[in-house]
Amino acid sequence: RSISSLPGVAWALPASTLANTIRDILGLVTGLFVVLQIVIGMLAFLVAYNSTKIGSDERAREHATMMAFGVGVPRVVLIGVIESVLLGVIGIGVGLGVGLLVLHWVLGTVFPAAVPELSVLPAVAASSFVITVVIGLVATASAPTLVARQLQRMTLPSTLRYVE
Repeated sequence: RSISSLPGVAWALPASTLANTIRDILGLVTGLFVVLQIVIGMLAFLVAYNSTKIGSDERAREHATMMAFGVGVPRVVLIGVIESVLLGVIGIGVGLGVGLLVLHWVLGTVFPAAVPELSVLPAVAASSFVITVVIGLVATASAPTLVARQLQRMTLPSTLRYVE
């Protein structure tokens, strides 16, 4: 009120207005990150399913051989799940490592050049790591289970025939 009464001042805002505006914008960004996590989870599942489907088609004879020797479909699917999870763990590790390197590079070189008056320290919450690992593991572990129906419908004699 005292600043508004000065000549040349049309209106003034309290100092808390900027902090409240930034807090509201960060709330919107947080909501956007939740949507991004869902989309990225769906993409991870799609990649894992596609990889599993292609791998299952290429290994049809191997699966048929295992089933001909008495290994059940659930066991074959379990083997696929374990393989997929192991590859997922490696992929998650590489992805997190590369992501941290890119974060440090952006905040160390690109960001200071764009906004030199703002200093940002690179920090990633532990919950972000946990969410990333959970999304990756759920996507990679659930994809092979969708191939079980294809394995159940497989005819062993025709799959085991040698094709040149």
